[in-house]
Amino acid sequence: MNKISKRSILICGENIEYTLKKNRGQKNIILKVRNGEVIVSAPRLALIYVIEKLILEKSEWIVGVVKKTKPVSSKITFDEKVLDNLKSVAFDLVQERLEFFNNHYKFKYKKVTIRAQKTRWGSCSSNKNLSFNVKILILPKYLQDYIVVHELCHLREMNHSQKFWSLVEKKIPNQKELRKELKKYHV
Repeated sequence: MNKISKRSILICGENIEYTLKKNRGQKNIILKVRNGEVIVSAPRLALIYVIEKLILEKSEWIVGVVKKTKPVSSKITFDEKVLDNLKSVAFDLVQERLEFFNNHYKFKYKKVTIRAQKTRWGSCSSNKNLSFNVKILILPKYLQDYIVVHELCHLREMNHSQKFWSLVEKKIPNQKELRKELKKYHV
């Protein structure tokens, strides 16, 4: 009889869950990642510390594959008071990053707002007003910076032309990779 259990292990600062399948006739430990799920098949008598040692040896590979295949959900709802507090925190963060990056660009903008948007991480109006999603707070710092620079560059180029991407790349040279990564986070 095969024995299946759910376990978790701390890898690269993240708690990664895995399914452990112990099989009677199996001779080797096999590690797979399918649809973002880590699956370990092992001999019936394999010790947990041996299995987890193998997982830790392959930790970079596991985390990379899991992040590529598993979308990150950001579907979060808050009551009004909590939302107002988060908007205030997001505003301070965005304002600080705008000032930092605009030391380079020197663009003029009018108003900065933080909203609980459902479809966008940020926007720039033709009136030179910048708006950012409060959920920017859930993103890693480098993706927050990408969004801030992206909207800042729309002050000069209100499109996604080559000129626009060249402006973005002055401060975010890996913008193409970050754009792809940002798609894993759902607004």
